[in-house]
Amino acid sequence: MIFIQHDGNADEGLLPFSKGWELLPSLKMDKSDITIRKTICDSFYKTELKATLDSLKVERLIITGWATDFCVDTTIRASVSHGYKVIVPSNCHSVGDRPHLKAEQVIEHHNWVWDNLIVPEGKVQVLPMESMYT
Repeated sequence: MIFIQHDGNADEGLLPFSKGWELLPSLKMDKSDITIRKTICDSFYKTELKATLDSLKVERLIITGWATDFCVDTTIRASVSHGYKVIVPSNCHSVGDRPHLKAEQVIEHHNWVWDNLIVPEGKVQVLPMESMYT
């Protein structure tokens, strides 16, 4: 598994090695898991993500995370642009309320957008996590 960690600043609460920057303790990481640090919403921008995925011969990504409307959305779109097949568990990305929309509305909107993206091959699959195991 690859974990992406955002390096931000103190104002964002994402200053490296601060409490807000740390990955959630409920995320179970294995010693073989990889952590890649980024500085903008796009997980590919100036990171080793593409090289890592290529070295592992990855073709399909399951993308989850925090900040549905920023980091998750940007990374899904970048993944498609890099030629990856993408699956988004519809109930495994989150965000806080925004000034103009409640979090649930942001999530619902982005699930619809991703499900309807025009992609080179096939489509972005947006599925509830539970349906991925049936």
